[in-house]
Amino acid sequence: MRISALMGARAPHWSGRSTLACSALVLGVVACALPAATLGDGVTTSDGAGGSGATGGSGGATGGSGGATGGSGGGTSSKPGCELDCGVSVGTAGCCDSQLVPGGSFQMGRSTSGNDAEQSADSDPYGYGPAEKPEHPIVLSPFRLDTFEVTVGRFRDFVTAGGGTQSSPPEPGAGADPSVPNSGWNIAWVGALVADKTLLTQALQCGEPGFHTWTDDPATNEQKPQNCVSWTEAFAFCAWDGGWLPTEAEWEFAAAGGSENRYFPWSSPAASTSVDASEASFFDGASCVGDGASGCAPTDVVRVGSKLGGAGAYGHYDLGGNVWEWVFDWYRFDWYTKSTCTADCANTDDPDVVAEPAPNQRVIRGGGYHDTAPTLRAAHRYSLLPSARQQNVGFRCARAP
Repeated sequence: MRISALMGARAPHWSGRSTLACSALVLGVVACALPAATLGDGVTTSDGAGGSGATGGSGGATGGSGGATGGSGGGTSSKPGCELDCGVSVGTAGCCDSQLVPGGSFQMGRSTSGNDAEQSADSDPYGYGPAEKPEHPIVLSPFRLDTFEVTVGRFRDFVTAGGGTQSSPPEPGAGADPSVPNSGWNIAWVGALVADKTLLTQALQCGEPGFHTWTDDPATNEQKPQNCVSWTEAFAFCAWDGGWLPTEAEWEFAAAGGSENRYFPWSSPAASTSVDASEASFFDGASCVGDGASGCAPTDVVRVGSKLGGAGAYGHYDLGGNVWEWVFDWYRFDWYTKSTCTADCANTDDPDVVAEPAPNQRVIRGGGYHDTAPTLRAAHRYSLLPSARQQNVGFRCARAP
């Protein structure tokens, strides 16, 4: 059932099949299946959810990115993790597919009267809205973005190759966005990786049993998004895979449909605030809706691309819901006010050192399976410590057009 009523703020709510008691999405502190945070936003089906993000990524020298190259645009790579079919049904798409994002000019951030404007007076009771404002023009170069969130199957290939560890870090400058200077791998980040593969596979099993998607042996989760990854591991994977972790601007351009400036990635017309379980896995104020059953369970982390109605303007899936997605940028609450960048922008070296509850955070985007509808908006921003591992956070990669 599609709900269209505008909702106000309520207290954080957790319902259903999980007995875990956690606070609502605490930035970088809790590594578990978290209850839905609620912030009224006037979005259909939901009470809202909080978060300010920022932009960010700190730089090393730019340079070539190493490793195998993922599939792109409708073709399937011969890599093991890419042989699995993703999408709504078997055979629809390869898990390593990517879609062209044409670039151009768009309005980044949230407007006061446009397609993505606030919907009610109670839409920002906890004060996170200023991080999404002011809306400002940005021009981006073309790029490709993975059609799907990085799956367990793809990440397994990376782990098997020894990636994501101090013993096998990216080369200096690897994983650079060619449009963003100083966006490649910095050797200072090596210490943020775990020492070896054994410790990595243990770390990937964070939080409440069942909600982490990693399994030591290939099983039924291979086409689900890889969660419990740190920002540093996500960056290392994208570098190894021949791409880069998308900037916040690149991610939002894809989610908003560029100049369409969509409210949700699937919004049609662009200002539509409707959302239901055919479009995203999220928390509707009473239950996680990913698997169609009441309450919240591991099955609400759904197979990538299985929400057919949630396709974005360029053919990407799950840009809203399922798991949040790491992006490159450092977090600053005031970045949209402070930055003077107008083309191929990213916050490469200016983290917010006084942010609460912790400084020096990276941006996450898109909302997750137990987060309420406002977090799924294309303009919504949130942040976490780069060392954080959470069961509702994953990522996808960008790559050359």
